[in-house]
Amino acid sequence: MAYNTDNKQEDLLILPDTHRPDKSSRSSSASKAITVKGSWDEYGAGGGMNFGIPHDRRFSPRNIAFDFDVLQENAKVRFYYQATTPIDAIVISEFGQEQRAYMSGGHEYIDLTFQRPGKQTLIVWSTRGSVGRFQYIIDGPVGNAVQRKPNRWTQPATSFGDEGGAGIGGNAFSSRNHLYMFEPTQGTFFDVNIEATGCAVKVIVVDPSGAVLEGYNDFGYDQVPGISYNVVKANRKGKYQIYVCTQKPNEMGTYKLDVMGSLVSDPVRTQGKFQAITGRFKPTSSQNEHPISVFGGFLEVIYRSKQIDGNTVLMDSYQQPLNPVFDETPTQRLIDRTFRIEKGGDHKLIVSNPGKKAGEYELLIWGYFKEIADNVQSQNTAIPNTVSGSSSVSNGNMVIINGKVVSKNITDFSTLRLVYENLETGKRVGEVTPNRDGSYTFTVPVGQQYSITALTKTSQIASSENLDLTTVADPKKVVTLKPIRVIDNTEIGSKLVLNNIFFDTGSPILLRKSFAELKRVGAFLKANPSMKVEIAGHTDSMGDDNSNLILSQNRANAVLYYLQDQIDDTTGGRLVAKGYGEKEPTAPNTSDGGRQQNRRVEFRIIQ
Repeated sequence: MAYNTDNKQEDLLILPDTHRPDKSSRSSSASKAITVKGSWDEYGAGGGMNFGIPHDRRFSPRNIAFDFDVLQENAKVRFYYQATTPIDAIVISEFGQEQRAYMSGGHEYIDLTFQRPGKQTLIVWSTRGSVGRFQYIIDGPVGNAVQRKPNRWTQPATSFGDEGGAGIGGNAFSSRNHLYMFEPTQGTFFDVNIEATGCAVKVIVVDPSGAVLEGYNDFGYDQVPGISYNVVKANRKGKYQIYVCTQKPNEMGTYKLDVMGSLVSDPVRTQGKFQAITGRFKPTSSQNEHPISVFGGFLEVIYRSKQIDGNTVLMDSYQQPLNPVFDETPTQRLIDRTFRIEKGGDHKLIVSNPGKKAGEYELLIWGYFKEIADNVQSQNTAIPNTVSGSSSVSNGNMVIINGKVVSKNITDFSTLRLVYENLETGKRVGEVTPNRDGSYTFTVPVGQQYSITALTKTSQIASSENLDLTTVADPKKVVTLKPIRVIDNTEIGSKLVLNNIFFDTGSPILLRKSFAELKRVGAFLKANPSMKVEIAGHTDSMGDDNSNLILSQNRANAVLYYLQDQIDDTTGGRLVAKGYGEKEPTAPNTSDGGRQQNRRVEFRIIQ
């Protein structure tokens, strides 16, 4: 039998002579058969199969790996095994070649042939969380078997605190959830496992570039007590982040965190600051202002009062209101908002009192900030509106931006968010919610080049506008942008101009500041896998007609190749590139502005 349910600690196997390979397959230098053993306890095995399909969970360090040497060419090796739990295994050569070995399902041994001598690795796994033990006898011209010993770091039971965790979604990165920093060895897999009591949980892993690595998490976070895990390969060198999140805001409970892998440095809890403030409205005051000096990251603010309806607005260092990335307002006496702080500095937390009633309120604040002094400044001026399609105007070097979002199928544009990003860095500068009719107004500082677009559903995509404020003679000027157009995946024949695609002069080489726009287009194509599109390249009329046609085709090809990599379109069936040269101008070629409009890349839905 392949499985032995007897949990005694003596050897599982005695290898009978009838199961040994033919002795003619051995060399004179071959060693005797090697016995290797392994077991899983507490957190169990790392897993490795999902409905019969192998996944990278096979390489979880919770599974057990043995390195051994094959001593001759064309070596025939028999793997004879037994276990107290269903197991599976794979053998990988030092050159990365895999030999699948379904060592389960009632079989007691399997034969493999190795064409060349060298180091091999036997990885044994079982269902995620399985507890048990196994034993292998590796019989053939082999030697030097050593079990790999990964690092293991465990955190004792830890509480989410009196206010509970922050939840997931837009609130996942609030410091009310718990953050751990560590560094794995580049190129290796690590495994993060969490078990919580009293609440549902989720583990989120972020790599040094800021990318969220979902890994494999079959248990989900909808179970109570919570069980969650991630198996991730460390493709980048540097510090990784582990966020331990509750499923919903304010859930309370305890958890145990366990991390295994090749660790350069163990996880260390990084705690944000928490401060509770008690404020009081005077009968004549419409709002209170709390100056706060913040660092980068996320800032969560809870307003609660037994007496007074309120509202909270966070103003940045440019005196513009920040739109929250998370907003839960069950009543006007309980408001929970989280803000992303792109640039640290002196901010201002404004708490308004629409009824102008006297009474007390409490602010609970989590994040990275300096101690907030007890110097509330009472004001009677109206606070800026963060949800009406406009933001405040600073007296500094700012430019007022006006515009409108248009669409055939959207009737209420206040469901969208308009975002503006620094083109050079790719970082988001701010966002604003349009009015119901799509109109909007916001202000931005001079000296930068911006990309402006709308965040939409996965079935929709918006055009983008380019705004260059690197040289502005009058910083008080008002700029009105062309309409930002939103189309959906059913609008066959519709096209958008990709205004933030840039090339070297006279060249098809994409500039780095084009990548944010292309990634946005790639995400839309991934979300709509049956769609086919044309990428059209256009030029102005300067230069030779044939040269312009070739240049426009090469630029369209460059965009196509980038998007094919984004959506893994190896067959090339979804994207078509076509260069039109100077044949289809959208503006007269008699001015610099007109020629700039004609040098463009368009995205058109053809199916």
